[in-house]
Amino acid sequence: MSQRKMTMRLSTLAGEVALSLGLACSATHAAVMQGNAPPKSTADLLTLCAAQGNDPLYAAAVNYCQGFMEGAVEIALSYSAAGPRSHRPFCLPSPPPTLDQAANDFVAWANSDAARLGKPAVVGLISYLIDRFPCPHEVVGQRGKR
Repeated sequence: MSQRKMTMRLSTLAGEVALSLGLACSATHAAVMQGNAPPKSTADLLTLCAAQGNDPLYAAAVNYCQGFMEGAVEIALSYSAAGPRSHRPFCLPSPPPTLDQAANDFVAWANSDAARLGKPAVVGLISYLIDRFPCPHEVVGQRGKR
């Protein structure tokens, strides 16, 4: 086989391998992203919230992440306010962080401890909120004193 034919053949083979890998990676990545919604674990939610702009499912992932965050916050705060002795599990600052800021902070928080990743998604998110935005609590024994 001539040098020229061998070079062309290797070049074609390299192109086919690159194309196959690219398609395989895209399909795997898309399947993983689709499999993460609805998120079952904190790792699934982290994957949605950490999506990058070049991901074909970026918009869907970010929208799902932010919608999940909004819904979990509203439900947690609604349940805590429904009882006679309301006690919020977390207290968002005023003004609260943007959804983008909260999602980025959640990703960093979740990635900082691998044990968090296996927990249910909502447990991971609420744990993050409690950790990052604790409420000031009355000191026991100070109630009623002036």
